[in-house]
Amino acid sequence: MSARLGLCACAVLATLPSCVGYVRYRIDEPVLATQLEPLQQGVATLGDALAAVGAPTAVLEYRGDGVVLVYAWEDRGDWSLDLSLPVSDTASASFELDLSAKDRPGAVLWFGPDLRLERWRLGRLGEVLGSRLRPAAAD
Repeated sequence: MSARLGLCACAVLATLPSCVGYVRYRIDEPVLATQLEPLQQGVATLGDALAAVGAPTAVLEYRGDGVVLVYAWEDRGDWSLDLSLPVSDTASASFELDLSAKDRPGAVLWFGPDLRLERWRLGRLGEVLGSRLRPAAAD
């Protein structure tokens, strides 16, 4: 039954406007440990971090009243799959598959409610962040 379902899914996907191709990804610049090492835990402020490293890729909520700055970068080539489905004469829905986001190298800085640095880590974002952080709503 599952083989038949897979075959049907492939047949449906083949009829959709899609694109499979090789893409070169270049996302931001790496953050180096030498940029982060001068930022002392409990002393450095959010402003100090932004001055040292620049604008982050993402800002996340931390414990309800803190902030997490996420920096991600990448320079690689990979295959991509993009699907587009016309919904009406003036709109379409699209889907892009990117399985590499958790493996992307990055730097993460955690700030408490006083916006003082609690800690920072470099590594693969999936390992450093875990899976429980979510973007905070804009005020």
